[in-house]
Amino acid sequence: MNMRHMDYLNCVVNEDISELKRKEATYQGSWKKRGGVGAYFVTVRKIDRMEVIVKDNGYDIFAALSKDMSGADGTLLAEVRDLRRYLLLIEAEMVARRAAMLAERPGAPTDGGHHARNARLLDGLTHTQIDLAFYNCYMPTVDGLFIVDRRRVSSEDWDHLPRFPVELNHVEHRELPPEYQGLYTWLEIPTKWQMKSEFREHWAKQ
Repeated sequence: MNMRHMDYLNCVVNEDISELKRKEATYQGSWKKRGGVGAYFVTVRKIDRMEVIVKDNGYDIFAALSKDMSGADGTLLAEVRDLRRYLLLIEAEMVARRAAMLAERPGAPTDGGHHARNARLLDGLTHTQIDLAFYNCYMPTVDGLFIVDRRRVSSEDWDHLPRFPVELNHVEHRELPPEYQGLYTWLEIPTKWQMKSEFREHWAKQ
């Protein structure tokens, strides 16, 4: 069983994020306008549409997708993308609600730097693994994991965490733990991965 699909996860997720930002700039969260029930039915309609298309192909989703990979409206690929993106929006909404709940707590930290010193902040967590008391100390990465936002907390809280080269070749970037890969951007000329400027002060090797 080949595992080539793993090489394209970042590509798929990055495209989702770009497309969601583009559409949300216009639609302004209309998918949740009618609350959780409305958000559910917007999503489940995509599943219903997918079932109709896949049923006509003996429920072989790969065969059905291979008939038209254009992503045009009405194709199975368009429905797959829409479903995946609605689910991303739903989870992002709940992450935002948790963060807002933290901010509304009496005495909640506002700058990320005033928390118990016996708590050791770690990278590569899912949002469900982060204690609400420290939620605003973290930043999401493109693969759904979170890393300490070193720009918001004291160096005492992240000096145990690794730093990385400013430039990487493709193999070096691929070998990075996935939670750190989003710190970099690909440059066609010269062909290399370069750490984004906003992360260099706190993530780059000195």
